[in-house]
Amino acid sequence: MGGTAAGASVGATLGTGFDKIKGFAIKAKDDLTAGDDIRASERRGGPRKARVLVSRIDPWSALKMGFLLSIALGIMLVVAVYVIWSVLNSIEFFGLANDWVQQLFTAEQEVNIMPVFDLNKWMAASTLVAVVNVVLLTGLSTLGALLYNTVSKVVGGVYVTLTDD
Repeated sequence: MGGTAAGASVGATLGTGFDKIKGFAIKAKDDLTAGDDIRASERRGGPRKARVLVSRIDPWSALKMGFLLSIALGIMLVVAVYVIWSVLNSIEFFGLANDWVQQLFTAEQEVNIMPVFDLNKWMAASTLVAVVNVVLLTGLSTLGALLYNTVSKVVGGVYVTLTDD
């Protein structure tokens, strides 16, 4: 008979534990949907806060943003390659590298690596990489927006808190 009373006591304890957890979940849901966090700070003139749910990203906007940002990254890449090449050329790094390679080989195996360091080749390669990045990043940003929209239909999206500090 004592085992039955102990089992009932454990069941009652678990029942009250589950009730507490259920109460916390209901309170959290009510806090999220009530909009209590969309108000001014307690002190006068404080920053306002707004909690916003991002439930959908427009694929057309993601395409435009991805395109413009990848164009900017492409321009930065081409400029960076030119600046680095100019610095290496001004300290005569390419000539030094060519001299080291020529010392490694005998006179009958003449090796000249200077054509590898031609500015036109480096600029063409960086421009090609920039163009490929524009196409890839534009497509991936659009695909990312479409995937986010699909997943947010299932899980509800992402909450973002905005302030005006």
